[in-house]
Amino acid sequence: MGRVKGETGRGKSGRSLWPVRRSPARKRKRRSHELRRRLRERLARFRNPRLPRLSQIIEAATEGQTETMTLGTLADRLSGRGLAPVVLVIGFLNIFAIIPGTSTILGLPLLFLGGSLIAGARRLWLPARLRGQSIRTASLRAATDKALPYVRRIERWVRPRYWPPGEWVFYRIFGVIVLIAGMVIVLPIPFGNLLPALVVIALSIGFIERDGLWATAGLVLGTGVSFLLIKVASETLRYLLSYLPG
Repeated sequence: MGRVKGETGRGKSGRSLWPVRRSPARKRKRRSHELRRRLRERLARFRNPRLPRLSQIIEAATEGQTETMTLGTLADRLSGRGLAPVVLVIGFLNIFAIIPGTSTILGLPLLFLGGSLIAGARRLWLPARLRGQSIRTASLRAATDKALPYVRRIERWVRPRYWPPGEWVFYRIFGVIVLIAGMVIVLPIPFGNLLPALVVIALSIGFIERDGLWATAGLVLGTGVSFLLIKVASETLRYLLSYLPG
């Protein structure tokens, strides 16, 4: 039985009216391409490249023509991206805390910030008396000018990507790790502030830049360091108890 006269087997759009047979290899290739396309679309939803970068936040925090700036104004400008910029500053201060006793003092703010993050706070609260304290704008700019080159180097490795929509869960976990880091730093342990401070810095950078990979790496590192410190503390306590009589 032949075709009807005038029937070409193609529609008006030029596409074939008959089913096209494809080889299994071609089908697998097409299916793989479709899966990769869908994956790229879903991952693109987690990206938010419009947010200002860390260096821009630091530059904006020191803007102004006045000779002095109150701590309240500085805290409000840094808290525009949540508490992560404040945690980052405290983390860097703990890295350079080489004077005995300073790490204990610098660990206390991390306890407060960790509790605030767990409670869901997005801005730094300061007492009225402390908010009114003034600092010289020129000194603040001199410090930020020295820090900005290092910050821009870090920005080469981080960027907004794969940020989850349910970030409030991330913030609670972030707060727990910051709280644990603060507990460890306040203890008078030689060089005991180094690892917790590095974890806090890595997490803060990830949250400021909305970098899901960097934040996840910081969370994994923070969890590992927490378990390590708990293990060391338990073994130390067991060792000390072995010397007790009875």
